[in-house]
Amino acid sequence: IKECPKDKVLLNNRCSCSLSQIKRFNNLSNPLLDRIDLKVMVSQYDKEPAHNKYASQTIKKDISLARKVQNKRYGSSNFGDLNSSVPDNSQYEKYCPDLLPNVKKHIRNMSKKHDLSPRRAVKLLLVSRTLADLEEARSVRIKDVDEASEIMGLGDFYFKDFI
Repeated sequence: IKECPKDKVLLNNRCSCSLSQIKRFNNLSNPLLDRIDLKVMVSQYDKEPAHNKYASQTIKKDISLARKVQNKRYGSSNFGDLNSSVPDNSQYEKYCPDLLPNVKKHIRNMSKKHDLSPRRAVKLLLVSRTLADLEEARSVRIKDVDEASEIMGLGDFYFKDFI
């Protein structure tokens, strides 16, 4: 993605370009963007350093535990042993506990609302599963889907037309 031509003009620490201006500077194709799971806005203009609510060692421990759960879940697969390795929805359903009906419906609604490609819909499910793993939850919950949608940039003005 090219640098914003109005780099110095910010409104509430966000780029003030219109969506059409942003699109003009986006050189990434939708299939490539489909492969980017998380999209987070950052600013070079933050005056104060962010204070993490977790210590690095705590986060490292949580991630290690989540990876162990995923290793155990996908250990016999031929595609890998992490959520990020799951190639499609059929493989997810084969290895993961059944999704609750209300969560399936929520994912379907989210997919329709954001007009997700099949690949993006699976990524939404996998990022949701990872968030559930980080909290040691047996199954994906609606709050996991909502958080996944947020960190994937699905509802963000700056990303919504690039997914």
